[in-house]
Amino acid sequence: MVVYFQQTVSKLFLLSDPMFLSKIPQACGMRLQRLDQILNYLEISPSQKQHDGFTQTVDHTGIVIQPCPLEAGMFSVAEWLYDIKINIWTESDNEKVQVRLGSKTNNFEINLVKLENGGLIFITDANYFNGLLRCKNYQKGCLVRMKSKKQLEKHNAKCKTLHEVS
Repeated sequence: MVVYFQQTVSKLFLLSDPMFLSKIPQACGMRLQRLDQILNYLEISPSQKQHDGFTQTVDHTGIVIQPCPLEAGMFSVAEWLYDIKINIWTESDNEKVQVRLGSKTNNFEINLVKLENGGLIFITDANYFNGLLRCKNYQKGCLVRMKSKKQLEKHNAKCKTLHEVS
């Protein structure tokens, strides 16, 4: 077993998983990292499809996939096996940026955030995405962000660029 250390001003912490060395967004409260954990949490049925690189079994805890397609970076295979869309986000300077757009053919979205240490963790709280909707004129200087599509539509109807005003 590998042990990691993290020191604060007055305490030293022993950590069993390097995931805890990264700041974890509150929206990832369940700390689910493996695809089988996420599928079981979402109550998604086992796949009827087979792939030579991955073994799926079902036990008393639910689906078990070895090795984990997320850890292997095989997102497209996971999407094909379970008919899901895997989106990956990063956070920097209080901004959320989508770095991977999942399969266009699947509708069921699984959103992951990439941690500072490179690990991926499942976003369980939809409020994580509040404030991501930007004005249609964002590239032209309007920095307004909205929490709902309805608010954004009202703003977009009235928003004018400096070029349009002058």
